[in-house]
Amino acid sequence: MRDIKLRNDFDITDEDFEKLTKPFDDELDSWFEKHRDIIEDFTAFYIAKGIKYNTLWNGSFIGLINGAVETLSSYFVGVNINRERLNTLLSEKYGIVVVKDNPMMFQKIKRSPANRWAFSMVLIILGLHELYLD
Repeated sequence: MRDIKLRNDFDITDEDFEKLTKPFDDELDSWFEKHRDIIEDFTAFYIAKGIKYNTLWNGSFIGLINGAVETLSSYFVGVNINRERLNTLLSEKYGIVVVKDNPMMFQKIKRSPANRWAFSMVLIILGLHELYLD
């Protein structure tokens, strides 16, 4: 295992920041495009249940969508994340181990092909392979 060095150079130019974050932002955009059905499915569920329980107030449709997405993201902040599952995904899919929470410390590990294969098979059996496998 090797330690992963996290950035601490907060005083960088806007141009350098853009250069650094563009590849990261591009990866996020790509992931969201591949998995947007998760957000859309939850938004449809949110609207349907809001209508069922008469808990939607008059306003704009985009405001309703934004409310649904906010609800989804706020639900998973902090303690509502399944840390065991998150740690497994980090380890098995990305070869990263959380060493310490605060301050954050990570280590890069070598993923074994057997573990990667087993993880892939479980996802395929559960029908989740399109969500988690590149």
